[in-house]
Amino acid sequence: MRISHRHKFVYIAIRKTGSESLRDMLDKYSDVFGGGKYMHNYPGHLIARKLLPEFEKNGWVWDDYYRFTVVRHPTARLYSCYKYMLRLGNEPVPPNATSSVVKFYQTCENLRKIGVSFNDAVLNNLLSGFFTRPQVDYILDANKESLLNKTDKLENLREELVDVWEHIGLPLEDLDNIPHINASPSLHTWQELLGKEAAQKIERMYAEDFELLNYK
Repeated sequence: MRISHRHKFVYIAIRKTGSESLRDMLDKYSDVFGGGKYMHNYPGHLIARKLLPEFEKNGWVWDDYYRFTVVRHPTARLYSCYKYMLRLGNEPVPPNATSSVVKFYQTCENLRKIGVSFNDAVLNNLLSGFFTRPQVDYILDANKESLLNKTDKLENLREELVDVWEHIGLPLEDLDNIPHINASPSLHTWQELLGKEAAQKIERMYAEDFELLNYK
């Protein structure tokens, strides 16, 4: 999450949608930070409806800020979550981690130890929980209305961010060198690894994401 009072924007960071790269790009323009080394301020992946009370508490006017996020094909995002969890399962728990973070690291370690495939992880419900929550949860209020002004797609990130950068008055040269931070590379695509049953299960799990974010 990033907020700029100078440029009047709010960036809602959805997990595994290039969020670390976007936060890195926006750091020099931001006044309020969340996640990573700024975790003591706010969580890095705060959903929009939970950020609203912070605006009210601090006297900031929500509608004065241009609010945006980046989304991703739901299956590609879940595959990225799976790869990230495998990678995290081989790393030590961070110092001073909360109980929920410790539990998540343990989940990642167990996933890595059993060596389950992406297909079987989906079929056996091993990729559920807060880390893989639907993307629309970050965007919608309790009445299923969007709290954001713009939702860009990771698949066409540079082109889609042009409107955002122009609206909030940032230099377009930023978009010529978008970093790729915290990526989880793979030798295979999710299409190669998923069977029909698992693919259909993901479609049911993320039915709202597919529909409201216009993915097929």
